[in-house]
Amino acid sequence: MRTLLIVLSVVGSLVRSTSAAPPDVATMVAKMKAALEPPKASVRQLTLSISAEGGAPTQWTLAEARKSVDGQNRLLTVLLAPQDDRGIASLLLEATAAKPAMIALYVPDLRRVRTLTGGGANETVLGSDFTYADLSFISPKDHYKFVGTEKLNGKDAYKIEQTPLNPWYYSKVVAWIDPTTMLPIERTYYDPAGALWKVEGFEDVSTIDGQPVATRIKMQDKQTGGSSEIVVTNIRFGVDLPDALFQKDGLPSAIKSPVWQGLQ
Repeated sequence: MRTLLIVLSVVGSLVRSTSAAPPDVATMVAKMKAALEPPKASVRQLTLSISAEGGAPTQWTLAEARKSVDGQNRLLTVLLAPQDDRGIASLLLEATAAKPAMIALYVPDLRRVRTLTGGGANETVLGSDFTYADLSFISPKDHYKFVGTEKLNGKDAYKIEQTPLNPWYYSKVVAWIDPTTMLPIERTYYDPAGALWKVEGFEDVSTIDGQPVATRIKMQDKQTGGSSEIVVTNIRFGVDLPDALFQKDGLPSAIKSPVWQGLQ
């Protein structure tokens, strides 16, 4: 009887160990992508603050809309304030097997839409420490490696290392993922020489319409000492958004869309 109990105990331990085993890295990346880029159409408000030496930070208020159109994830951002820059808009399209990625930018003072190609994805957003690529889509074409499970800021986390397909801007990105929400807790970015460049933290996670969302994102430039922060508010999922809003030729009039009603 005692032998049987020992065998059952060992089997139980093996079952618990197996159930607690982390998923394979491809599944981790897919779940992290789904957590950061929920498939439901959504609208939210962003407050972007950029640190300034010896003074108050520069602050921008933006509206963001996300939707999949014709099988392609799209992200539209429109600047609401300050008034002098109101109407600046960007549209990001994720690459698919049939369609290339695209980033388009509209600046009212120039009265034209500019397509950012190649390294344009790594242009800074409004002079902040975030680039368009940082705020864009998780690329499944990059190489990912599961490093292990470790604690970060007192939380258990899956640690994965990402090597971009084109590593001329970032040589690698290391992410610590919360196993419960599959949202990143932190991502660290390394320059082409392999030195630590930027640290991105995801904080104040709230569940909205069943979707966990990090409502505060901080980016610190460890090489220059700069920092920027995005605070997310007024999030709505399952919004009926017109496909026409997510077209490049619609950027000049994007600020006039009624979908931004209720945002500051």
